Amino acid sequence: MKISEEVAISPSLTGQWQSFFLGALWLGFVTYAVLLAPPSTPDTLDVICQLSAGQWVDLTPLPRCFV
Repeated sequence: MKISEEVAISPSLTGQWQSFFLGALWLGFVTYAVLLAPPSTPDTLDVICQLSAGQWVDLTPLPRCFV
């Protein structure tokens, strides 16, 4: 039985859906981490803002419980 070209799914269309799905999944993780996840310390939002602005000099790489 031969599948006609009209019924077959093109590989490029499949790749576009995979890219869209992975992008949406990544966006969902970032949204959860920034907006919905409970902070472990009260200044977590400040740290996220500093990281997103590129102000890395004042940040310590270790959590305060290890310092």
